[in-house]
Amino acid sequence: MRLIADNARVMWPVFDARDVREASLLFVTSGGRRLQLASNCAYELWLDGAFAGAGGLRCAPGTVEIDTWDATHAATVWVRLQYLNSETVSLWFRCLFPDPFLADLDPTAKWVCHRDDSVTFAAQMDRQLAFQNVVRAPVAPGAPLPLESAERPDWVAVEPAIAPLRHVPVAIEWTDTPRRGGLRSPFEPHRLADVFAGTRQAGLKNLFHRTGRLPLIGLHRVEVRNPLAAGVALLYGEVEDLNLITAHHERTKVHLADAVAPGVIGGAPVGQRGCRYIHVLGGVPAGAVEVTAWRQEYPLEWARLSPPDDLSADILQACRNNLTACIDGGAVDTCWRERAQWTGDLRMSAIALEKLTTNGLPVVERALAQIATSYDPAAAMVQGAWPVRRPDYRGLAMPTYHLAFCLTALRHGRDPRLLALVRESLLKWRALYRRDDGLVVDVPGWHFVDWDTRDPQAADTGHRGMRRQPGPMCHAVVNAWHFEACVRAGHDPGVDPDRLHHAFYDPATHGYRLYPDGGPSVHATAAMLGSVPTDPRLLERSLAFITGMADLDERVTLYYGYFVAGALARHDPARAIDYIRRRYGPVARTYGTLYEKTHDRASLAHGWSVGIVDFLVP
Repeated sequence: MRLIADNARVMWPVFDARDVREASLLFVTSGGRRLQLASNCAYELWLDGAFAGAGGLRCAPGTVEIDTWDATHAATVWVRLQYLNSETVSLWFRCLFPDPFLADLDPTAKWVCHRDDSVTFAAQMDRQLAFQNVVRAPVAPGAPLPLESAERPDWVAVEPAIAPLRHVPVAIEWTDTPRRGGLRSPFEPHRLADVFAGTRQAGLKNLFHRTGRLPLIGLHRVEVRNPLAAGVALLYGEVEDLNLITAHHERTKVHLADAVAPGVIGGAPVGQRGCRYIHVLGGVPAGAVEVTAWRQEYPLEWARLSPPDDLSADILQACRNNLTACIDGGAVDTCWRERAQWTGDLRMSAIALEKLTTNGLPVVERALAQIATSYDPAAAMVQGAWPVRRPDYRGLAMPTYHLAFCLTALRHGRDPRLLALVRESLLKWRALYRRDDGLVVDVPGWHFVDWDTRDPQAADTGHRGMRRQPGPMCHAVVNAWHFEACVRAGHDPGVDPDRLHHAFYDPATHGYRLYPDGGPSVHATAAMLGSVPTDPRLLERSLAFITGMADLDERVTLYYGYFVAGALARHDPARAIDYIRRRYGPVARTYGTLYEKTHDRASLAHGWSVGIVDFLVP
């Protein structure tokens, strides 16, 4: 480990950032050497005018990884850095730091910096999405910005814990949609304050429209050549039918938009776009517009498996495709949205990485180590998502996701310090949250279980979860997962399994309640049966409660289906396989990925939907 200030050229341009939400900064230096760069902002590297890779940004507070680049055969090095103002931008992304910097570990390096005027920024489509870009024809750079020495003694530069990401060129298949109407006024998306809204207002049926299909959903980088005398809009998404963007409110968060001004040759938006389809829309025929795409992916090495049948093979391939989309310097929830690292999502992705790859566990260990930096000893919990927003953000206390963190670390973690933190946390819960009868009380935080719209207790949006002080009530999933974590850690869980069952069991339905005063819940039942030892006769009756639910698939997402399968496997592993084939098979064959919720109107490739690999791969 090296303190950045000890042996590096650490710099930051001097400019008035008070009114800047986002900016693109272009750092230039000479090549002819191997570069070792480190930055807590995202950046792209260009060698002699050609894109060469991306780095930076995925940081935990105080630790920045070193990116090594071979620029020995390049004359000129450009670093295009994406600056986001941590004080004014509300974006669930990765951690935005108040002390941005770019460091060259060569202390004698000479750099100049300009504002990158080839891109400006339009509206933010959704608080979970980045700003829309307006790509313009490059102009001569203005005067260089002064570079100040940005000594950062609190930051340590470390060798990367995982392999670098790669950018794979992908072929785009294009189709044209007939235009059914005519525009009443010229369509100039590069002049719009909101490209997405302005394109919708112009009317999709009135515009010339080409749809480009990419091989997989994933993070994509694009370059555009627009020789036309008119601007075009680029809308990115996971579905081919552009009209579906407005079909449901959740769809609007799965798409981003950019504008490309006339005369742009080789321009590129800043950063990556999560999508499978690129829609090019213009007021004139857009066939001359060329889009080149690369998929950003982690170099996963897939284990050789022999699935027993074609349907199982299709489900496993969909899980691989989800991982391709959602491994982004860590295990993130989705490629299109905030790309935050949720601890519950990590638990599922870690299982799939362990079973499907030969080199995925370092990603899990790195994600666990980063999440561990958010540990709050006063609450004895890590944050539900980390890194996210700013280093001091502590707004996501989630008891269920902290326990998911503990269970993931106990299964996959190898760092003794990490395992010691987990055991410390579980002991602290005994002091903070356990009642005299051994049950865990209503721990303060967001008690998220699943996106069951028919049961508000499952998502816990304002029901009980945001109490600042623990109350006397108990939560079934929290108690079940706490019991399992204690057993795995070698601690006494402090409660007899029979007592735990009695607290939540509903004898009328043989199901379990999320809270003792609530109705029976499939989520509570699956958690109790999967995590707590159960009498075989009680197990069979309670499983009948789950399988007898007529609306089971409308209540349980593909994420929580992992726990339903776990409960079924307690009785008979074949029942778990049958459930997985029935529930996940049609989704995998329709989309080639596994979606987030109980329907296909949100993310179609989600990091938390792949845990069922645990039952498909021995």
